[in-house]
Amino acid sequence: MLQEFGFTQYESKVYQALIAFDQPLDATTIVKQSGVPRAKVYEVLHRLSEKGMILEATTEKKRVYSALPVEMTIEKLKADFEANIERLK
Repeated sequence: MLQEFGFTQYESKVYQALIAFDQPLDATTIVKQSGVPRAKVYEVLHRLSEKGMILEATTEKKRVYSALPVEMTIEKLKADFEANIERLK
């Protein structure tokens, strides 16, 4: 679904896998849940982090990731769209 907002297929799959869980996931679990190849998952996580769509943390020497809540994602997408409209004007 996020593909309609300019996200890649892999970004959309990773976000959907993260939003489906109530807890942060490590990269190995994200690979299993999303179907995104291990070779691509870190690149995808980095891009989602840059876009502000996921949160990163370190727990017990492990890097874990969680999705921005859906409501916040919607607000962020709306704000980004409106900012792009303003720049276009």
